[in-house]
Amino acid sequence: MSRKSRSILLQTSVLLVMSFLLSGCANWKGLMPEKYDGKTVQRDETSIEAYSKAKEIVGESKDLYILEPFSESLLNPSLPLEESDFFKIEAGEYVVGEDFPAGRYQFRYMNEQLEPHLMNNATLRVTDEKDQLMTEELLTPYKIGYVETDLYEGNKVSLSGEGFSVEMGASKDSASPLVEQPLEVGEVLLTNGVWEVGKQLEAGTYVFTELPPVGYLYLFDNTLDPRVFELRGQMELNEETGEFVPVKTHLELLLENGQKMYLKDLNQPLKFTAKGTSE
Repeated sequence: MSRKSRSILLQTSVLLVMSFLLSGCANWKGLMPEKYDGKTVQRDETSIEAYSKAKEIVGESKDLYILEPFSESLLNPSLPLEESDFFKIEAGEYVVGEDFPAGRYQFRYMNEQLEPHLMNNATLRVTDEKDQLMTEELLTPYKIGYVETDLYEGNKVSLSGEGFSVEMGASKDSASPLVEQPLEVGEVLLTNGVWEVGKQLEAGTYVFTELPPVGYLYLFDNTLDPRVFELRGQMELNEETGEFVPVKTHLELLLENGQKMYLKDLNQPLKFTAKGTSE
């Protein structure tokens, strides 16, 4: 077969294929459904929309973020933060009301210069009498901030790990060293722990323009089935300074009096800015 004949045959084949495709356009139903391991995967549009809009986890995926039952104590009114001296706490289990009085406390890594063998991680876990979860957090010298939570009579506090240096106490000035610039009116800085709307921050709509690299917000509204938000920010390279900086975002969250918030796994404090004051 000559080169010219092969060319004519190829052109004819292409035209036939195109005609076949075009003739089917009227009946085309879109792309084939997504599949995994040979099985059709249905897209959960509701979950996708909720996450895109406010980074909220809904639907079946939410079960992956609640691995055990929460304690009813989380719905109790928050206790006042009363100044108390910080003291070093060792690994072990403690009972509130026996080893120290009920109250609102802060747990933090000690600020003093430490030997490397005393800078290991520790796991803080607070439960009720039924061993149901109130707070759980990894304490490490590499996180910025502290854990603040209520300890009610009968609660159990456990601290596990080896070679760590953790202290507990209470100070209304604990957040001051965490603030790079003075907070403006309507701004509140919160760290890991449990917080009550109307006490530690006022009710209202809050805006988040920067999110930490990782963290979660559980919002309890008189129920032990909280709303769950994944606070996962992104970083970008500033070409002028050569430093990585947070990508600006805009998320809004309405908070009402009496709601409780459980902030978990933040590696830096989270700034709440009342809507209207950030504009």
